[in-house]
Amino acid sequence: MQSMIFTLLASTWWLILIRGLAFLAFGLLAFTTPLLTIGFLITYWAIYLLFDGGISLASTLSGKPSPGRGITKGTGILSIGIGLLFLLNPQLIAQFIIMMLGWILIFKGFVFGSIGLNIGFKNRGGLFLFFAAIASFFFGYWIISHPAAAAATMLRLFSIFAIIIGFSLTALALNLRKQFKQLKEMPQNMGEKEKRFDNEPFIDV
Repeated sequence: MQSMIFTLLASTWWLILIRGLAFLAFGLLAFTTPLLTIGFLITYWAIYLLFDGGISLASTLSGKPSPGRGITKGTGILSIGIGLLFLLNPQLIAQFIIMMLGWILIFKGFVFGSIGLNIGFKNRGGLFLFFAAIASFFFGYWIISHPAAAAATMLRLFSIFAIIIGFSLTALALNLRKQFKQLKEMPQNMGEKEKRFDNEPFIDV
C-alpha cells in the first residue's frame, strides 16, 4: 500500500512542484507587499463570485423547471451582487473585514472576561480566561485603531507559513523526481543484467 502511494506521488512530482512554487510566490508577494496582496485577493475572490454566480444563474435560464431552481437563481444573483461589490470597492471591503475581526475579538474578550469572573480567580481556569479576555480585548482594539498595520501584520504571518509550506513541497517534489527517475531506470538495469547472464556460458559441475 505504501509503495503504491509512493509511486503515485513520484509519478506526479511536477504537480507537487507547481504547488510548492505557487506557495512560495504567494508567500514572498504577501510578505513584501501585504496591502497590494490583500487587494489582489479580494479582486480574485470578486471575479470568482461573478463567475460562479453567472454559471448558477445561467443554469436556471435553460432547461425544464426543477426543484430548487429558485434557490439556485437566488444564490446566483447574490453571488453576482457580492462579486460586484467586492470588485468596485476592494479597499472598503478589506477595511470592513478587518474591522469586523477587531470587533469580534473585543466581543470575545468581554465574553471570556465575564465567564472568568463568574468562575472566580481562585480557580486557575477563571484566571486563564481573564488573561485571554484581556489579550483578546487589546488585540481587537489594536486592529480597530490600526486596521492597515493589523492587516499587513496578519498577512505577513500567514506569508511565513506559506513560504515554509512552499519550501517543503518544493523539496519533496525534487526528492520524488530523483527517486522517480531511479524507479524508471530499474527495469532497464534488470534487463541488462538478465541479458548479461544469458550470454554467459553455462557450466555444469
